[in-house]
Amino acid sequence: MLYCADCGSPLHFSTGSNTSGKDPRYICGGYRKRSAEKYCTAHYIRQPVLEELVLENLRQIVKLATEQEKEFVRLIMNYTLSKQQEDVKTLQKNLAPKEHRILELDRII
Repeated sequence: MLYCADCGSPLHFSTGSNTSGKDPRYICGGYRKRSAEKYCTAHYIRQPVLEELVLENLRQIVKLATEQEKEFVRLIMNYTLSKQQEDVKTLQKNLAPKEHRILELDRII
């Protein structure tokens, strides 16, 4: 669910250590794997910082939902509609080769 803002690679959980003991954090997968196509710099986000950012984001969403309910519903509906349209396009793209394969198998049979 977590991706690097720079290279788009997934973030990986790590329990590094510091002077006070364990230091849970999420490290950029592009740097960790050092793959050629997604090489990234050494950076990470500490778990407590990430948790605080997520909580703050949730507070803002709840505030918007309670103070501006109609606007919130409109935003959610627009997001849902665009996501459904993307899903339909993906499914249609995958359908053509499968229909072609069915025709090939029908000819063989």
